[in-house]
Amino acid sequence: MQEDAEQKSHPVSESAYRLLVEEIKDYAIFLLDTKGIISSWNQGAMRIKGYQPAEIIGKHFSIFFPPEDVADDKPSKELKAAIQEGRYEAEGWRLRKDGSRFWASVVITALRDKDGQLAGFAKVTRDLTAKKMEEEALRSKTRELESFAHTVSHDLRAPLRSIGRFSDLLAAECGSKLNEEEKHFLGRIRQSVESMEVLLKGILEYSRVGFSAAELRSLSLEDCLKDVCAMNESEIQNSSAGVEIVTPMPHVLANRTLLVQIFSNLIGNALKYVSEGRKPEIKVWAKLHGQQVTIFVKDNGTGIQEQDFARIFNLFERLATGPSNIAGTGVGLAIVKKAAERMGGTIEVACSTINEGSIFRVSLPAADSGPRMFVGTTSSQLENQQ
Repeated sequence: MQEDAEQKSHPVSESAYRLLVEEIKDYAIFLLDTKGIISSWNQGAMRIKGYQPAEIIGKHFSIFFPPEDVADDKPSKELKAAIQEGRYEAEGWRLRKDGSRFWASVVITALRDKDGQLAGFAKVTRDLTAKKMEEEALRSKTRELESFAHTVSHDLRAPLRSIGRFSDLLAAECGSKLNEEEKHFLGRIRQSVESMEVLLKGILEYSRVGFSAAELRSLSLEDCLKDVCAMNESEIQNSSAGVEIVTPMPHVLANRTLLVQIFSNLIGNALKYVSEGRKPEIKVWAKLHGQQVTIFVKDNGTGIQEQDFARIFNLFERLATGPSNIAGTGVGLAIVKKAAERMGGTIEVACSTINEGSIFRVSLPAADSGPRMFVGTTSSQLENQQ
Protein backbone atom coordinates (compact mmCIF):
# COMPACT_ATOMS: atom_id res chain seq x y z
CA MET A 1 0.00 0.00 0.00
CA GLN A 2 2.91 2.35 0.79
CA GLU A 3 4.34 1.82 -2.74
CA ASP A 4 0.92 2.55 -4.30
CA ALA A 5 0.65 5.72 -2.25
CA GLU A 6 4.13 6.83 -3.32
CA GLN A 7 3.33 6.11 -6.98
CA LYS A 8 0.12 8.11 -6.76
CA SER A 9 1.72 11.07 -4.99
CA HIS A 10 4.75 11.30 -7.27
CA PRO A 11 2.91 12.36 -10.48
CA VAL A 12 0.93 14.95 -8.53
CA SER A 13 4.04 16.55 -7.01
CA GLU A 14 5.85 16.42 -10.34
CA SER A 15 3.02 18.13 -12.19
CA ALA A 16 2.68 20.70 -9.42
CA TYR A 17 6.41 21.43 -9.64
CA ARG A 18 6.23 21.75 -13.43
CA LEU A 19 3.24 24.10 -13.10
CA LEU A 20 5.12 26.17 -10.53
CA VAL A 21 8.15 26.59 -12.80
CA GLU A 22 6.05 27.34 -15.87
CA GLU A 23 4.02 30.04 -14.11
CA ILE A 24 6.95 31.94 -12.54
CA LYS A 25 7.17 35.34 -14.24
CA ASP A 26 10.11 37.04 -12.50
CA TYR A 27 12.70 34.47 -13.64
CA ALA A 28 13.35 32.90 -17.04
CA ILE A 29 13.67 29.20 -16.24
CA PHE A 30 14.28 26.69 -19.02
CA LEU A 31 16.15 23.50 -19.89
CA LEU A 32 18.97 22.91 -22.37
CA ASP A 33 20.11 19.59 -23.76
CA THR A 34 23.76 18.56 -23.60
CA LYS A 35 24.55 20.67 -26.70
CA GLY A 36 22.81 23.83 -25.46
CA ILE A 37 19.57 23.41 -27.41
CA ILE A 38 16.53 24.89 -25.64
CA SER A 39 13.95 22.23 -24.68
CA SER A 40 11.53 24.09 -22.37
CA TRP A 41 10.26 27.64 -21.83
CA ASN A 42 8.36 29.24 -18.94
CA GLN A 43 6.24 32.40 -18.50
CA GLY A 44 9.20 34.32 -17.09
CA ALA A 45 11.29 33.49 -20.15
CA MET A 46 8.53 34.77 -22.42
CA ARG A 47 8.24 38.02 -20.45
CA ILE A 48 11.98 38.71 -20.13
CA LYS A 49 13.23 37.53 -23.53
CA GLY A 50 10.14 38.13 -25.69
CA TYR A 51 9.97 34.73 -27.43
CA GLN A 52 6.97 32.42 -27.53
CA PRO A 53 7.74 28.71 -26.90
CA ALA A 54 7.18 27.75 -30.53
CA GLU A 55 9.67 30.41 -31.66
CA ILE A 56 12.55 29.41 -29.40
CA ILE A 57 12.35 25.74 -28.41
CA GLY A 58 14.80 23.79 -30.56
CA LYS A 59 17.21 26.71 -31.01
CA HIS A 60 20.65 27.08 -29.45
CA PHE A 61 20.82 29.30 -26.38
CA SER A 62 23.63 31.35 -27.97
CA ILE A 63 20.80 33.31 -29.62
CA PHE A 64 20.61 35.35 -26.39
CA PHE A 65 24.25 36.49 -26.53
CA PRO A 66 25.55 39.72 -28.12
CA PRO A 67 27.66 39.19 -31.29
CA GLU A 68 30.95 39.96 -29.47
CA ASP A 69 30.26 37.21 -26.91
CA VAL A 70 29.34 34.71 -29.62
CA ALA A 71 32.59 35.54 -31.44
CA ASP A 72 34.45 34.88 -28.17
CA ASP A 73 32.69 31.49 -27.86
CA LYS A 74 31.23 32.54 -24.52
CA PRO A 75 28.15 30.25 -24.69
CA SER A 76 30.33 27.14 -24.97
CA LYS A 77 32.65 28.40 -22.23
CA GLU A 78 29.70 28.84 -19.86
CA LEU A 79 28.50 25.26 -20.47
CA LYS A 80 32.02 23.90 -19.98
CA ALA A 81 32.32 25.79 -16.70
CA ALA A 82 28.97 24.39 -15.52
CA ILE A 83 30.11 20.85 -16.39
CA GLN A 84 33.41 21.25 -14.54
CA GLU A 85 32.11 23.06 -11.45
CA GLY A 86 28.53 21.80 -11.33
CA ARG A 87 27.16 25.30 -11.86
CA TYR A 88 28.07 28.57 -13.54
CA GLU A 89 26.99 32.00 -12.30
CA ALA A 90 27.63 35.42 -13.82
CA GLU A 91 26.15 38.76 -14.85
CA GLY A 92 26.31 40.29 -18.30
CA TRP A 93 24.47 41.72 -21.28
CA ARG A 94 21.94 39.50 -23.09
CA LEU A 95 19.62 40.04 -26.07
CA ARG A 96 15.83 40.06 -26.29
CA LYS A 97 13.89 39.00 -29.36
CA ASP A 98 13.63 42.63 -30.52
CA GLY A 99 17.42 43.01 -30.35
CA SER A 100 17.45 45.21 -27.25
CA ARG A 101 19.95 44.43 -24.52
CA PHE A 102 19.27 43.76 -20.87
CA TRP A 103 21.58 43.15 -17.91
CA ALA A 104 21.12 39.55 -16.81
CA SER A 105 21.99 37.51 -13.75
CA VAL A 106 22.55 33.98 -15.06
CA VAL A 107 22.86 30.62 -13.31
CA ILE A 108 23.49 27.44 -15.29
CA THR A 109 23.35 24.12 -13.46
CA ALA A 110 24.60 20.87 -14.97
CA LEU A 111 22.01 18.07 -14.70
CA ARG A 112 23.17 14.46 -14.40
CA ASP A 113 21.33 11.15 -14.42
CA LYS A 114 21.57 8.51 -11.70
CA ASP A 115 24.73 7.14 -13.34
CA GLY A 116 26.43 10.54 -13.22
CA GLN A 117 26.18 11.11 -16.97
CA LEU A 118 25.42 14.62 -18.24
CA ALA A 119 21.72 14.89 -19.10
CA GLY A 120 21.50 18.59 -19.88
CA PHE A 121 21.40 21.96 -18.13
CA ALA A 122 18.94 24.06 -16.16
CA LYS A 123 19.24 27.78 -16.85
CA VAL A 124 17.81 30.56 -14.69
CA THR A 125 17.98 34.18 -15.84
CA ARG A 126 16.86 37.32 -14.01
CA ASP A 127 16.56 40.78 -15.55
CA LEU A 128 18.64 43.20 -13.43
CA THR A 129 18.66 46.09 -15.92
CA ALA A 130 16.87 48.50 -13.56
CA LYS A 131 19.32 47.70 -10.76
CA LYS A 132 22.26 48.07 -13.16
CA MET A 133 21.04 51.47 -14.30
CA GLU A 134 20.58 52.62 -10.69
CA GLU A 135 24.12 51.51 -9.85
CA GLU A 136 25.52 53.29 -12.90
CA ALA A 137 23.64 56.47 -11.98
CA LEU A 138 24.93 56.26 -8.42
CA ARG A 139 28.50 55.72 -9.64
CA SER A 140 28.14 58.70 -11.97
CA LYS A 141 26.91 60.92 -9.14
CA THR A 142 29.71 59.67 -6.91
CA ARG A 143 32.30 60.50 -9.57
CA GLU A 144 30.80 63.97 -9.96
CA LEU A 145 30.94 64.56 -6.20
CA GLU A 146 34.52 63.28 -5.99
CA SER A 147 35.49 65.50 -8.93
CA PHE A 148 33.85 68.47 -7.22
CA ALA A 149 35.63 67.71 -3.93
CA HIS A 150 38.95 67.38 -5.74
CA THR A 151 38.49 70.66 -7.61
CA VAL A 152 37.27 72.63 -4.61
CA SER A 153 39.97 71.35 -2.26
CA HIS A 154 42.67 71.96 -4.88
CA ASP A 155 41.48 75.48 -5.71
CA LEU A 156 41.10 76.47 -2.06
CA ARG A 157 44.71 75.67 -1.22
CA ALA A 158 46.09 78.63 -3.18
CA PRO A 159 44.21 81.37 -1.26
CA LEU A 160 44.80 79.46 1.96
CA ARG A 161 48.55 79.52 1.36
CA SER A 162 48.32 83.26 0.75
CA ILE A 163 46.57 83.74 4.10
CA GLY A 164 49.29 81.69 5.77
CA ARG A 165 52.12 83.65 4.12
CA PHE A 166 50.61 87.03 4.95
CA SER A 167 49.98 86.05 8.56
CA ASP A 168 53.61 84.88 8.83
CA LEU A 169 54.78 88.15 7.27
CA LEU A 170 52.62 90.14 9.68
CA ALA A 171 54.05 88.23 12.64
CA ALA A 172 57.63 88.80 11.44
CA GLU A 173 57.24 92.49 10.62
CA CYS A 174 54.89 93.64 13.37
CA GLY A 175 55.11 90.97 16.02
CA SER A 176 56.92 93.19 18.52
CA LYS A 177 54.29 95.91 18.14
CA LEU A 178 51.30 93.63 18.81
CA ASN A 179 49.73 93.29 22.24
CA GLU A 180 48.96 89.86 23.72
CA GLU A 181 45.37 89.76 22.45
CA GLU A 182 46.48 90.64 18.90
CA LYS A 183 49.20 87.98 19.04
CA HIS A 184 46.57 85.50 20.18
CA PHE A 185 44.32 86.37 17.23
CA LEU A 186 47.25 86.03 14.82
CA GLY A 187 48.06 82.64 16.30
CA ARG A 188 44.44 81.58 15.84
CA ILE A 189 44.66 82.55 12.15
CA ARG A 190 47.82 80.45 11.71
CA GLN A 191 46.24 77.52 13.56
CA SER A 192 43.07 77.71 11.43
CA VAL A 193 45.15 77.77 8.24
CA GLU A 194 47.06 74.68 9.33
CA SER A 195 43.83 72.84 10.25
CA MET A 196 42.26 73.71 6.91
CA GLU A 197 45.38 72.56 5.04
CA VAL A 198 45.19 69.19 6.80
CA LEU A 199 41.48 68.92 5.96
CA LEU A 200 41.99 69.80 2.29
CA LYS A 201 44.87 67.33 2.05
CA GLY A 202 42.56 64.64 3.41
CA ILE A 203 39.83 65.50 0.90
CA LEU A 204 42.37 65.35 -1.94
CA GLU A 205 43.59 61.94 -0.77
CA TYR A 206 39.99 60.71 -0.54
CA SER A 207 39.19 61.88 -4.08
CA ARG A 208 42.45 60.38 -5.42
CA VAL A 209 41.49 56.97 -4.01
CA GLY A 210 38.24 57.22 -5.98
CA PHE A 211 39.91 58.31 -9.22
CA SER A 212 43.20 56.40 -9.25
CA ALA A 213 43.58 53.25 -11.32
CA ALA A 214 43.76 50.31 -8.93
CA GLU A 215 45.92 47.70 -10.65
CA LEU A 216 45.85 44.59 -8.48
CA ARG A 217 48.70 42.11 -8.15
CA SER A 218 50.08 39.63 -5.66
CA LEU A 219 51.56 41.47 -2.67
CA SER A 220 53.26 40.41 0.55
CA LEU A 221 51.37 41.66 3.60
CA GLU A 222 54.54 41.30 5.67
CA ASP A 223 56.57 43.57 3.37
CA CYS A 224 53.80 46.16 3.25
CA LEU A 225 53.42 46.24 7.05
CA LYS A 226 57.19 46.52 7.52
CA ASP A 227 57.20 49.55 5.20
CA VAL A 228 54.30 51.15 7.09
CA CYS A 229 56.10 50.62 10.41
CA ALA A 230 59.24 52.18 8.93
CA MET A 231 57.20 55.19 7.78
CA ASN A 232 55.88 55.59 11.34
CA GLU A 233 59.18 54.80 13.05
CA SER A 234 59.56 58.19 14.79
CA GLU A 235 55.98 58.09 16.15
CA ILE A 236 56.47 54.52 17.34
CA GLN A 237 59.69 55.43 19.15
CA ASN A 238 58.36 58.68 20.63
CA SER A 239 55.33 56.93 22.12
CA SER A 240 57.32 53.80 23.18
CA ALA A 241 54.70 51.77 21.32
CA GLY A 242 54.81 48.02 20.96
CA VAL A 243 54.02 46.74 17.46
CA GLU A 244 53.69 42.99 16.87
CA ILE A 245 53.23 41.54 13.37
CA VAL A 246 52.39 37.83 13.53
CA THR A 247 54.07 35.94 10.71
CA PRO A 248 53.91 34.20 8.29
CA MET A 249 51.17 36.01 6.43
CA PRO A 250 49.38 35.05 3.20
CA HIS A 251 49.74 37.12 0.04
CA VAL A 252 46.85 39.30 -1.11
CA LEU A 253 45.64 40.49 -4.50
CA ALA A 254 45.90 44.24 -3.96
CA ASN A 255 47.23 47.61 -5.04
CA ARG A 256 50.32 48.61 -3.08
CA THR A 257 49.44 52.30 -2.75
CA LEU A 258 45.94 51.55 -1.48
CA LEU A 259 47.21 48.82 0.86
CA VAL A 260 49.75 51.22 2.40
CA GLN A 261 47.00 53.82 2.86
CA ILE A 262 44.86 51.32 4.77
CA PHE A 263 47.55 50.24 7.23
CA SER A 264 49.08 53.70 7.56
CA ASN A 265 45.73 55.03 8.75
CA LEU A 266 44.92 52.10 11.04
CA ILE A 267 48.37 52.01 12.67
CA GLY A 268 48.57 55.82 12.76
CA ASN A 269 45.22 55.98 14.58
CA ALA A 270 46.34 53.26 17.00
CA LEU A 271 49.40 55.36 17.86
CA LYS A 272 47.36 58.55 18.37
CA TYR A 273 44.10 57.54 20.00
CA VAL A 274 45.22 56.14 23.36
CA SER A 275 44.43 57.33 26.86
CA GLU A 276 46.92 59.74 28.41
CA GLY A 277 49.86 57.93 29.99
CA ARG A 278 49.22 54.63 28.18
CA LYS A 279 51.77 53.17 25.76
CA PRO A 280 50.20 52.08 22.48
CA GLU A 281 50.13 48.32 21.88
CA ILE A 282 49.39 47.21 18.33
CA LYS A 283 49.07 43.68 17.00
CA VAL A 284 48.45 42.62 13.39
CA TRP A 285 47.71 39.09 12.21
CA ALA A 286 45.98 37.46 9.25
CA LYS A 287 44.08 34.32 8.33
CA LEU A 288 43.38 32.69 4.99
CA HIS A 289 39.82 31.47 4.34
CA GLY A 290 39.53 29.98 0.86
CA GLN A 291 39.92 32.84 -1.62
CA GLN A 292 39.75 35.51 1.07
CA VAL A 293 42.40 36.89 3.44
CA THR A 294 41.23 38.49 6.68
CA ILE A 295 43.64 40.86 8.42
CA PHE A 296 43.09 41.93 12.02
CA VAL A 297 44.55 45.12 13.52
CA LYS A 298 44.26 45.27 17.32
CA ASP A 299 44.98 48.32 19.48
CA ASN A 300 44.62 49.32 23.13
CA GLY A 301 43.13 52.71 22.39
CA THR A 302 40.12 54.63 23.62
CA GLY A 303 37.62 52.27 22.00
CA ILE A 304 34.46 52.80 19.95
CA GLN A 305 30.84 52.49 21.03
CA GLU A 306 28.97 49.76 19.15
CA GLN A 307 26.43 52.17 17.66
CA ASP A 308 29.34 54.00 16.01
CA PHE A 309 30.95 50.93 14.37
CA ALA A 310 29.62 51.82 10.92
CA ARG A 311 29.49 55.61 11.35
CA ILE A 312 33.24 56.04 11.85
CA PHE A 313 33.85 55.17 8.19
CA ASN A 314 31.73 58.11 7.00
CA LEU A 315 33.50 61.16 5.63
CA PHE A 316 34.20 63.88 8.26
CA GLU A 317 33.00 61.73 11.18
CA ARG A 318 34.81 62.24 14.48
CA LEU A 319 33.70 60.53 17.67
CA ALA A 320 33.41 61.95 21.15
CA THR A 321 35.25 58.97 22.68
CA GLY A 322 38.67 60.07 21.36
CA PRO A 323 40.98 62.49 23.15
CA SER A 324 39.85 66.09 22.54
CA ASN A 325 43.43 67.36 22.23
CA ILE A 326 44.23 65.28 19.13
CA ALA A 327 43.75 66.99 15.78
CA GLY A 328 41.84 65.11 13.14
CA THR A 329 39.62 65.63 10.12
CA GLY A 330 37.40 62.57 10.06
CA VAL A 331 38.73 61.64 6.62
CA GLY A 332 41.24 58.86 7.39
CA LEU A 333 38.85 55.94 7.94
CA ALA A 334 36.71 57.05 4.99
CA ILE A 335 39.86 56.72 2.86
CA VAL A 336 40.50 53.27 4.36
CA LYS A 337 36.97 52.10 3.50
CA LYS A 338 37.14 53.39 -0.07
CA ALA A 339 40.62 51.89 -0.58
CA ALA A 340 39.41 48.47 0.62
CA GLU A 341 36.36 48.62 -1.65
CA ARG A 342 38.51 49.60 -4.66
CA MET A 343 40.38 46.31 -4.19
CA GLY A 344 37.22 44.21 -3.84
CA GLY A 345 37.52 44.10 -0.05
CA THR A 346 35.81 45.33 3.09
CA ILE A 347 36.68 46.82 6.46
CA GLU A 348 34.72 46.81 9.69
CA VAL A 349 35.12 47.07 13.44
CA ALA A 350 35.21 43.46 14.63
CA CYS A 351 34.86 44.41 18.30
CA SER A 352 35.70 47.25 20.66
CA THR A 353 35.59 48.13 24.35
CA ILE A 354 35.73 51.69 25.67
CA ASN A 355 39.13 52.46 27.27
CA GLU A 356 40.43 48.98 26.37
CA GLY A 357 40.82 49.00 22.61
CA SER A 358 39.46 47.81 19.28
CA ILE A 359 40.02 45.17 16.62
CA PHE A 360 39.57 46.21 12.99
CA ARG A 361 38.92 43.48 10.41
CA VAL A 362 40.05 43.98 6.79
CA SER A 363 39.08 41.41 4.13
CA LEU A 364 40.88 41.27 0.78
CA PRO A 365 41.07 38.75 -2.09
CA ALA A 366 43.78 36.13 -1.69
CA ALA A 367 46.54 36.02 -4.30
CA ASP A 368 47.24 32.90 -6.34
CA SER A 369 50.88 33.00 -5.23
CA GLY A 370 52.39 33.24 -1.77
CA PRO A 371 51.75 31.15 1.33
CA ARG A 372 48.52 29.23 1.02
CA MET A 373 48.51 27.66 4.48
CA PHE A 374 48.50 30.03 7.43
CA VAL A 375 48.01 29.63 11.13
CA GLY A 376 48.00 32.84 13.13
CA THR A 377 49.23 32.50 16.69
CA THR A 378 47.09 34.70 18.93
CA SER A 379 47.33 35.44 22.59
CA SER A 380 43.80 35.80 23.86
CA GLN A 381 40.43 34.10 23.68
CA LEU A 382 39.03 37.12 21.87
CA GLU A 383 41.58 36.81 19.08
CA ASN A 384 41.04 33.06 18.81
CA GLN A 385 37.37 33.74 18.07
CA GLN A 386 38.15 35.93 15.07
